[in-house]
Order: sequence, then structure tokens, then C-alpha cells
Amino acid sequence: MHTPVSTKFETQDSSRAGNSSALWPARRVLLVEDDPTEQARILQHLDELGYESCGAEATADAAFSAVRERQPDLVLMDISLGGEVDGIEAAEQIRASFPVPIVFLTAHDDRATFARARRTQPQPDI
Repeated sequence: MHTPVSTKFETQDSSRAGNSSALWPARRVLLVEDDPTEQARILQHLDELGYESCGAEATADAAFSAVRERQPDLVLMDISLGGEVDGIEAAEQIRASFPVPIVFLTAHDDRATFARARRTQPQPDI
């Protein structure tokens, strides 16, 4: 099970959310997760919390294209994407081109991975 790098949950502005139970003002969320079971589980939770999914992608290239085309309010990014480019590198590429906040998801808890992820300036709160 993935856990967010940041675990602070606060409502900053629920006026943009379609459901008052939404924890973040982001309405449209893009999920980047390469495990289909995790994708389904996370998308179901997002729906239950009142978020609008703008899709789920499994690779860095697909995530970059999805951000450009769908313009999400928030990206949930798995750190350990399969393929040549991991989630941290994908976040760096996305942040270099788009001002979208990114929250990392990971099942890993090693300090080196967290330090590397923090250098991308992920969104501190969800």
C-alpha cells in the first residue's frame, strides 16, 4: 500500500471542490501509478472523497502528456514507476514545464528516496 510522502491533511479552500468532503481545493486529479490494482484502489478513494479524476497513467511519458493535455489541479505520483524514468524524475520533468502541484505516493521508507523526492519541491499538504 502506498503512503503519501506528506501526511498532513488540511482543507485550504473547499470552495473549488465539487464535494464538501474534499480535503484539497484540487478538483481534477491525475494519478500516475503503474500497478493496476493500486490505480483502481486510489481512484475509488478519490471518487469517494469527491475528487474528479482526469485519468490514471502508468509511465512518465504518459504522465507528461496527460498533464499537458488534461491540465489537472494536482498530480498523485508513484515514486517507483516501472520503466526507464521513475516518478521522481517524471515529477522533475513535469515541474519544469507546468505549475501543477505533485504529491508523491510510495511504499518505500528509505531516507535517500525521500531526500531525492523532496528536491523536486512536492506539494507539502494534501
